[in-house]
Amino acid sequence: MAVDSFYTFPAAQGVASVAPQGTAAPTGMTALTDPWVDLGAITQNGLTENPSESRTEFKRWGSISPYAAVITDQKHEFSIQFLENNPDVLSLVYRTGSAPTPDATSHIISITDDTTGVRDLRALTFDIISGNNHLRFFCPMAEVTAVANIKYSFDAPIMYDVTFTAYPDNTGVAVKRDFLLDAVVNSL
Repeated sequence: MAVDSFYTFPAAQGVASVAPQGTAAPTGMTALTDPWVDLGAITQNGLTENPSESRTEFKRWGSISPYAAVITDQKHEFSIQFLENNPDVLSLVYRTGSAPTPDATSHIISITDDTTGVRDLRALTFDIISGNNHLRFFCPMAEVTAVANIKYSFDAPIMYDVTFTAYPDNTGVAVKRDFLLDAVVNSL
């Protein structure tokens, strides 16, 4: 089989955006507008999708090969490292429900750690752009389910390495994926 370079997708840049849970899915690939908020700079590691599923297989008596299988568990996770200490990123990391507002006089943002286990569900989009090609993943109901150690040091910026888990909404959609592959279309 010949290699078709139009089907390769070196991801040049990406954007992660957040909106309140219940925000409708974006239509098309146009730039997102209010209530969507761009979460700012992301490390060069980009976005990592961590798909996982478990299956139970059934075998007939005396057979070593399965004759059927059912999916018993499926999880959609995305990991990303944010480089900004902006209010929207801080609100996700510390589960504040919405972006905290700086004090009008002191400009201080105060966040008190939640000790009650309140969930902070949001809508998320991840846009991956390479030239005219564009991928958009929309998660109607997601939350931060893991935060890696946060390092405060002289030799590196503060990074927030978070994992989002996307849950199915009331229509059963956990992740909606749109692919705009202009380079592929133009090669035909």
